[in-house]
Amino acid sequence: MKFSPKKFFLNLLLSLGLLALIIFLLFKGLGMYTHHSQSIEVPDMVGMDVKEAKKRIEAIGGKLIQVDSLYEIPENIDRDIKPGGVIMQNPKPHDKVKAGRRFYLTVRSFGVPMVEMPNLVDLSVHQAISILQSRGFVLGNKNIVDDLPVSKQLFNGKQIEPGIKIPKGSVITLEVDSVDVEIINRVETTEENSNE
Repeated sequence: MKFSPKKFFLNLLLSLGLLALIIFLLFKGLGMYTHHSQSIEVPDMVGMDVKEAKKRIEAIGGKLIQVDSLYEIPENIDRDIKPGGVIMQNPKPHDKVKAGRRFYLTVRSFGVPMVEMPNLVDLSVHQAISILQSRGFVLGNKNIVDDLPVSKQLFNGKQIEPGIKIPKGSVITLEVDSVDVEIINRVETTEENSNE
């Protein structure tokens, strides 16, 4: 068999043409399979009721995934959003996405979260106030001596045991031993009298 340059170039040309056709068909098929250049604009659902948002998502062929619910709204979010309203969404409004995309929503919670009451007895008032604030409680009595230990913790005027769940934001009153307060007041009064 003799080498023929004419046949060689013809076979090379046919092979390259077939390769180009396969690549072209592969990319066309991928584009059709992935719905290339077919996108949907994401609606703005912030502030919308979660049920209404679900209808909107389903109408554009998406899937709703509720990620979280928050009681306290971050500062950069509109505070007028009602319970059950969408606070944040992903993807962002007006983004272009494909049908079948998952939508992640954060919703404002319907109720006040319940928080476990810590044990504040025998802690200094300063420590007790820090713990109360970190758990989302409010201190009821403002005029107490910081350095004294807490003897009682009260909720709605009644002593409350540690571990009981009460609504976040509840007012907690701390009591300190009045004997200790009297002794400190006497010492301060005595020191003031001696300085005069």
